[in-house]
Formats: sequence, C-alpha cells, structure tokens
Amino acid sequence: TLFQKEQHEHSAAMHKARVEMASALAEAKQHRKAVMTAEQRCEQLVEETQELRNAYRKVESHHSDAQKKKGKLEAMVAAAQREVQQLKELLELAGVTGPF
Repeated sequence: TLFQKEQHEHSAAMHKARVEMASALAEAKQHRKAVMTAEQRCEQLVEETQELRNAYRKVESHHSDAQKKKGKLEAMVAAAQREVQQLKELLELAGVTGPF
C-alpha cells in the first residue's frame, strides 16, 4: 500500500540520516582530536622556543664573559711584554749581554 511505501521510504531516510549523523560525529571527533594534538604541539614548541632563548642568553653571556677575559689577558700579555722589553734595556745598559 501507499502508506507502507511511505513508511518504508521514511524509515530508509531516517536510517540514512542516522548514518550521515554518525559519520559527521566521527569526523568531528577526529577534527577535535587533531586540534587538540595541534594545540599540544604548539605548547611544546612554545616551551622549546623559550628553552632555546634561555640557552642563547647563557651562551651570549658566556661569550661576553669570555670576551672580557680575553681582553684582560691580552692586556696582561702586553704589560708583560713591555716589562720584558724594559728589563732587556736595563740589562743592556748594565752591560749584560745574553740570549734574551
């Protein structure tokens, strides 16, 4: 009968709608999972970036300290060289000759 045919079509349409809804729900869950994964990765990258910045600052600080120490050592070497030269001149004035 026509009623049974309409009832069957309605039932088929409802089944199709349920299947589509279940598929959409599964897709939404996958999307939500992907978004959560992306958010976690972003947080991880922010943390890693901060760690790299901190490491860079430490390296920069150590480099600056090393540059200062290098400058002090260079000044000490220059002072020692001047002193050696002065001592050589004094020894020569005193008439001391030697391999120096």
